Amino acid sequence: MEKIEIQREKMKQLLSDCNGMQTYLEVTDQASPAGYKYIKITSTYEKSKTPGDERVRFEMLLSPEAYSKLKDLL
Repeated sequence: MEKIEIQREKMKQLLSDCNGMQTYLEVTDQASPAGYKYIKITSTYEKSKTPGDERVRFEMLLSPEAYSKLKDLL
């Protein structure tokens, strides 16, 4: 089994800011396996006890082909 490096280059963007809840999309390039992308969607809530804490809503490792298909769908 091939070892996957967690982070190489990261892009994080705010997707939504509504009623105190912020939702973010983060895409990270993977060094190994080459060309793979790690996608994570997180959120924060201003009125929670710990407003700065991010909660992971979705995460997935995509092959270059799957990433390309996802981009085409969006």
